[in-house]
This record gives sequence, structure tokens and C-alpha cells, in this order.
Amino acid sequence: MNSEVKLMNPKYVTLCKEAKKRDVDSEAIALLGQFFTLSNELTNTCVNNLNQFELLEGRFVSMLMINDKESAAPHEISSLTGLTRASITSTIDSLEKRGFAVREASKTDRRSLTVKLTAEGQTILDQAVTSQLNWLASLTKSLDEDEKAAFKSILTKISNNL
Repeated sequence: MNSEVKLMNPKYVTLCKEAKKRDVDSEAIALLGQFFTLSNELTNTCVNNLNQFELLEGRFVSMLMINDKESAAPHEISSLTGLTRASITSTIDSLEKRGFAVREASKTDRRSLTVKLTAEGQTILDQAVTSQLNWLASLTKSLDEDEKAAFKSILTKISNNL
């Protein structure tokens, strides 16, 4: 990540100017502009972290959900990840092609399939999870417990306004 942190994407700077012209709370717009800019940078860093394991976010999250349940039917993975059934089918195909997962006949219903991680898939997932957890934990290491509580409270208040 860049050592020089970009506080706000130029589109939000422009939006703040418009807010001032229209007598709208430009400080609130600027704060959220910084939040959206940070969110975008976090997403990009997450993608880059997963790329080192040749995983897209959908594959990573699917593997995480499969691992959590030891095996899962495609419709369960879809429900847990929020990905469409078509996306899950494509994701599972990709995971199988890479040797990270296998489809198996369900033990409880022979008409359906479950997806299970292979040993290689488990190894890759373990490495990716370790990397993600270390990175995520590092993001708030400079915050003390009161700041973390305040941050959580602020996020909750904003979320409640959606």
C-alpha cells in the first residue's frame, strides 16, 4: 500500500464543493467521502492479498463457507455468500479446475451434490485466511479499546440510517 494515504477521492472533493454551493452539510459529505475512499482502498488491498493465492474474493469466501460446514451444497454456498447460483456454479467449476474442491454425491440425498475442499484447497485456504486475518488485525492496531468502541458505535449509527 502507498505510504502516502489518499484521504479522499477527487469525485468526493467535487461533491463537497457542490454540497457547499447548495448549503448541504459539506463536512458530513467530506467525512463519508473519506470513508468511501478508505473502503475502496481496503477492497483493493483485500483483492491484492487474495491474488497472491490466485483467489478472487468469491472463490475465497466460497472456500471459507465450504470449510466452515466441511461440505456444502451449491445452494447453501449461494445463500451463505450472497452470490447467485450461476456465479456459484462458475466458482465451483473454477475451484475444481484448480484442484481446490470436488463435487460429491450427497450422503443424505443421492439426487444432490455437495462440495468439499481438497487437501490442496485446504492448504491454500489456510494460507489465505492467515494472511487476511493478520492484515485485518493490523488495520486497527493503533486504536485503543475506547477508540475501537467509539468506531463501532459510529459505524452502527451510520448503518442504522440506511
